[in-house]
Amino acid sequence: MINNKNKPGFSIRTVKPSDIHQLVELEKEWPEDARATQQELQNRIDKFRQGFFIAENETGIIASIISYPYHYQPGDLSNFASWEMVAAKCYHTHELPADANALYILSGTSKPGYGSDLFDGGVNHVVDLGREMGKHYIIGGCLLPGYARYISKHEPISAGDYVFKKSQGRYIDPLIEKYRRLAFYVPDKNHVIANYFPHAPSLNYSALVVRDLSR
Repeated sequence: MINNKNKPGFSIRTVKPSDIHQLVELEKEWPEDARATQQELQNRIDKFRQGFFIAENETGIIASIISYPYHYQPGDLSNFASWEMVAAKCYHTHELPADANALYILSGTSKPGYGSDLFDGGVNHVVDLGREMGKHYIIGGCLLPGYARYISKHEPISAGDYVFKKSQGRYIDPLIEKYRRLAFYVPDKNHVIANYFPHAPSLNYSALVVRDLSR
């Protein structure tokens, strides 16, 4: 149980098939064209239930985070061309990939207003699972929610430069900074990918964030 002074406590557990209807409702936090369907959610539960975590409180399910075994090679990102491609590769076979050395965070969804405890708790559950499975990495496709705003208020800057820009020791992008606090990092500018996921505040850029479990 994680407690937040300003919010009721919540707990995190592995998903159950009976959660499906609440998960469909949770998807409404995304724009309509970005929501997973009930069948897609069911497939994710069926394929790798142990990597699908939900957070709940007395109101029901308030967040989910979904991970899946995947292969990551820092010098070859050809299998990370887009989120859609990764998702398709993750779920196109019936068996888990034998050569997967990582867990990929496919999706994270939450109701607003629960702060960093919810984010930290979900990601740390994936990290713990990765360790239990003997994986070497946890990988996430990180949106850049402050990118378009920064350009409009300050200066033109490439996404690759923006991702590494800091102010007072903190990354200026709020989501990159959240991941940094959990020991994730962006290895280099090649890990900043155009048109990875459609998201206007990110100008459709994302960065692959990496947690090296050997560190």
